[in-house]
Amino acid sequence: MSNDAIALIGILTGAIGAAAGALGVWVARRQYTLGVTETAVAWFSDLRQWASEAIDTLAEASYASRHDDSAALRRCTHSLSALIDRGRLFFPNQEAPDLGQDEPRAFRGYRHAALDPLVAALHVLDGDVGRFDSAEAALVAMRREFVSGIQSILEPESLNRQVAELVRVAARRSGDKTLGGLLPQPDKHPGGAKALLHGEK
Repeated sequence: MSNDAIALIGILTGAIGAAAGALGVWVARRQYTLGVTETAVAWFSDLRQWASEAIDTLAEASYASRHDDSAALRRCTHSLSALIDRGRLFFPNQEAPDLGQDEPRAFRGYRHAALDPLVAALHVLDGDVGRFDSAEAALVAMRREFVSGIQSILEPESLNRQVAELVRVAARRSGDKTLGGLLPQPDKHPGGAKALLHGEK
């Protein structure tokens, strides 16, 4: 075999090795990206489930407060306490060297702001309505704060746009800009509940 042939084989072998190495790196990165994506999807799903339970509990507490249902209020107090601690698994405390160092690890530092409305609601159930006229008003306000905070984290508008794009492609609905109302109409505002209830235009 000539020296040129040996050299060519060496070059081809090196090129194949480099290509295989590049492919291996690409596959590893792809697997990592898929793994991270699956983890994120599972995390968001778990967060939605937890937040939904919290919203249910806050709604029950506000209505129970209006009707002075002591049994329901006790149940809501228990649920909120558990939901707050479960929430720490999603939103751990922010470290602060001089705050709560004698506490168990999960309770050191500053509590995550996403949990504050739940803790405030627990204070309301313990009798502190703060600046509000009633426990019901305080609990409704805390529910609204909680929903707003979680919505900022989950960004449902972004998810809806992604789902809409999938539906457009799968169902061939390119002419339906709102996909049956999933997306807002660009030049039209929703009519509102009162308009729907009272037949107003």
